[in-house]
Amino acid sequence: DVRACTGDTVHIDGGTGGTGTIWTWKNLINGKVMFQGTQYEKVSFVPLAQYYIFEVSATQTLLGITCTKTDTIYVTRYNKPLINAVKPPNQCINNPPLDLYTYGNPPGGVWTGRGVSFNYLNPALAGLGVDTLTYTYKDLYTGCSDFRKTTVYIDSLPHVIAGNDTFRCTNDGVMTLGGQPAGVNGKWTGDGVLGTTYPYLFDPNVAGIGPHVLVYEYTNAAKCSDKDSMIITVYQTPVIKLAINNTDTLLAFIDTGEPGFIKFNSDFDVKAIKEKQPESIKTAYYD
Repeated sequence: DVRACTGDTVHIDGGTGGTGTIWTWKNLINGKVMFQGTQYEKVSFVPLAQYYIFEVSATQTLLGITCTKTDTIYVTRYNKPLINAVKPPNQCINNPPLDLYTYGNPPGGVWTGRGVSFNYLNPALAGLGVDTLTYTYKDLYTGCSDFRKTTVYIDSLPHVIAGNDTFRCTNDGVMTLGGQPAGVNGKWTGDGVLGTTYPYLFDPNVAGIGPHVLVYEYTNAAKCSDKDSMIITVYQTPVIKLAINNTDTLLAFIDTGEPGFIKFNSDFDVKAIKEKQPESIKTAYYD
């Protein structure tokens, strides 16, 4: 028996005959002879009907004696499977591999294309722009296969800039955070960040003293996002404190918020300062 798929060319070998053998291929379904002659030991054709039953006869005459040998060959044409390749949604270049299983019907076929491996599309390997994908499916019963093509678009990421590292003092107050590209599609996160939508603010007192990593993330119209970061270091605003000790020595201290004090002496009117304090106070601090 011979199996064929729609559109395929069938090649059938009738057997072996001697010189002058006349071959006759008769379709028993409609009674028509399709091929006849000494050159038709082997035939090739594209089946248009679904079934063929060939009576193949080989007739040879030698020394006035005619001999005929007959055999029957069955040909069945199967339709190719109906295939649908669904176009996947646009992908960002940094997306994780996309499982293409649900985009091909019937399931169980094979996807091929730039950036495709084991039916997964890796956008980073596919590269930017239009990627052509091919879905091939084979019917295990009939052995017939077919394919369909579709495309997917790989989008680029926005170029995101958070800004240069900077510093703030505790008495500087809040600052407006920038970031490029600017707009409502941008988002700041980190210690001291105020607000839930653009524009965002940074409060050094909420953040606290020390370095703070702030992250700016932006999503473009294609729903692709990227991020960048900057460091804002918060310093304690220095506080100068004056102290009069029991020896009537006036000392000045700089409190920077760091461990310890920086001390220095200066000429002050110690008497005038003491006169403003009760006699019981021997040490006084003035900010």
